[in-house]
Amino acid sequence: MSILGLMLRATHWPLFAVGCLCLASVNAFFGPEQLPVPVPNVGPIEIPLGLFSPLVMACLIGIHLKPPTQLWDTSSRRHWLIRAGQAFAAFLPALLACTPLLLHGEQLWTAAVRNTIGLGGMILLATGVIGATRSWMLPFPYVLAALLLGSHGNTFVGGRPSHGWWAFVVQDANDIRGVLLAGALLSIGLTVFLRSGPRMEKHS
Repeated sequence: MSILGLMLRATHWPLFAVGCLCLASVNAFFGPEQLPVPVPNVGPIEIPLGLFSPLVMACLIGIHLKPPTQLWDTSSRRHWLIRAGQAFAAFLPALLACTPLLLHGEQLWTAAVRNTIGLGGMILLATGVIGATRSWMLPFPYVLAALLLGSHGNTFVGGRPSHGWWAFVVQDANDIRGVLLAGALLSIGLTVFLRSGPRMEKHS
């Protein structure tokens, strides 16, 4: 078996790809389903299920980036090159899992891709700072805060709620602020991950 094949198996990439395939199926059949989210001082806001799946995909990316052993970085090859390959192998199926959302509209797909990029960037950053196993601890509370605190406006009088600049996960797909913030998070996270790799964790 090739070195690439051994690396993919060592990082459980086939299992990760299956997880992304399952999320793609969810996006295909239930992506546009509206989930009511109670927002303080605003009222219930309906969020498509397709905008929640990027959070799950981001958490899967974090688990996938966990090094199989503490000796993972002893390779004679350039470490940043290996990490770049890991990041590419993680983001590619995650972004492809958003593709079925095109069945329900380009706007939903665009927002899901943006959220996958932004939350994935958070995962890369958290992986380098606190470790891959605990990387979910950054995007999960952020999404919760964005849902509960990132919107303002009165939805009961037919007006569309507006969102804070920082709450990109609930912003409209054509909101340039969300695109720029998601891109910045990916750039920062990728830089940290390529430079330092996953933070060392204790293996059981």
